[in-house]
Amino acid sequence: MVTATDLALLLNTVAFSFFALGHVLAEDGNVAAMGWDVASFMPKKTAVPVELNLLLSHFAAILGSAQLSLVAMNLLAYLSEVAAVKKLAIQVMVICQALCIAMQFYKPAGTGAEGSPASGPIPVIIGLALPTFYANFA
Repeated sequence: MVTATDLALLLNTVAFSFFALGHVLAEDGNVAAMGWDVASFMPKKTAVPVELNLLLSHFAAILGSAQLSLVAMNLLAYLSEVAAVKKLAIQVMVICQALCIAMQFYKPAGTGAEGSPASGPIPVIIGLALPTFYANFA
């Protein structure tokens, strides 16, 4: 029987795989696909130094690697027959997703300049977090 916990673990596995692979495999770390045109919100619209683009790609790849770790945790917990393992994975995801939501308001995504993203995809983050929060109490 598939439980709410199992469904939340599988949803997290699929969703975080989708986000992580783009960050790891895309040459620019998936920065452009997320709607970031770094040059458009740089002061004085100057060309972006290559080093800055490489740094952003590096940060995005680290984010993708962390997300792949969460994918592995969710998948291994789903495959486990031990309820405590599943519960622990769900609790880690609750903490992860709660921190991501909080960070959207504490540290804005952009620079504040025109054309800079005001925040990350908060509806997507909340939408993915709700099943996990539910499974934590189910």
